[in-house]
Amino acid sequence: MDLQQKRARLKRFTSEADPQQAVAAHYALNYPENKVALHLHSVNDQIDGFLVSARTGFDLFRPFVAAYAENANSLRRLLQSGLAGGQAVYINAPAVLGHVVFSEMTVDEPALLRMYRLDPSRYEPQVNILTVGRRTERGLPFFEIRNEDISLAQAGVNWKSGSFAEVFVNVNRQAQGRGYGASVLNGLVGELLTKSIIPYYVVDDNNTPSIKLAEKVGFVDTGARYFAGYAMRNP
Repeated sequence: MDLQQKRARLKRFTSEADPQQAVAAHYALNYPENKVALHLHSVNDQIDGFLVSARTGFDLFRPFVAAYAENANSLRRLLQSGLAGGQAVYINAPAVLGHVVFSEMTVDEPALLRMYRLDPSRYEPQVNILTVGRRTERGLPFFEIRNEDISLAQAGVNWKSGSFAEVFVNVNRQAQGRGYGASVLNGLVGELLTKSIIPYYVVDDNNTPSIKLAEKVGFVDTGARYFAGYAMRNP
């Protein structure tokens, strides 16, 4: 079964509209074909899990691996069949199945991540004359506040499809506490909403300032939780 056939089958099982599957679904269904490997798991010809390995460019030596499964056994089999022994990756999987990842892989710097999604009814556009928007080389929206040659705050897009996008915010340490993060994120959200794209926001469970920033702009906790970390498949 080639990638297009796998994707056609997977579309009946997964969706970016499901916060717990959104990250894995995006890379599995929408990422460039020449940069992904997709593995499906099924029982009685019904898919109950999938794993996608993507070369994203963020790490030249480790592919980004995202997985979703309905149970521990399915995820275990996906890790065993989809990853070679000794292979180093950055992995993202449902937090409730994190124990499976630990049993099959050696993990460094594990993190528990929350998935937030914008509630458009909570979003209030705000204009900050310091915020400047532009397009990146990939054609994605990017908002920034600069002071001469120093970038004080940035908000951009990790990935985007026709209906959803995952956004990020970076604030220079010397500029924290000034509301710059909320300003650039507000601008980015407004741009995405004009295209009818709903933003997701992934944040470390322990990052209280980032959580407060997201909630200030109008993001709400979906309840979805991810386990993520640098990992190597056990031999």
